[in-house]
Amino acid sequence: MNASLRPRYLMDSSALIKLVSPRDAQARPRDLSKLLREGRLRIPDGVGREVARGDDRLKRWVAANPSCIQPATDVNVSELLRITRNYKELFGPSVLGADPLVVAMGLYYRGSWTVVANDAGVQAACFREGLAYLTSEALLRIEELGRYRVKQATFDI
Repeated sequence: MNASLRPRYLMDSSALIKLVSPRDAQARPRDLSKLLREGRLRIPDGVGREVARGDDRLKRWVAANPSCIQPATDVNVSELLRITRNYKELFGPSVLGADPLVVAMGLYYRGSWTVVANDAGVQAACFREGLAYLTSEALLRIEELGRYRVKQATFDI
């Protein structure tokens, strides 16, 4: 399938951590690199800052792949104040973090990008806003990555 027709993903830190942090990795950084090379994975800059505070392979992967960062602009986060105000109870302490930014960018890129989040607050805000969202587990299944990688069979005829 043409990469331009395949799903594109806007990642929350909760999903990134679940995907590639050594403690409970569902995938490998190279799985994310494949999506990035195809232009199908972006990380809001606020998520990038959260990841940069860590000290693991996810931090190193983001640092080595600066093209994955989607900068916040006045245009693509125009809904940020409303999202923060309306859903502060869903975001809890992360209301000042990247969670509202992920949802605000998801609204701007609605229809062309799917939010990937394991955080229940982000998922609930996406649901209330009518945004498409997935968990990291669903992303792996859809893209056949990590433990869901499908081996291509060859047949002799």
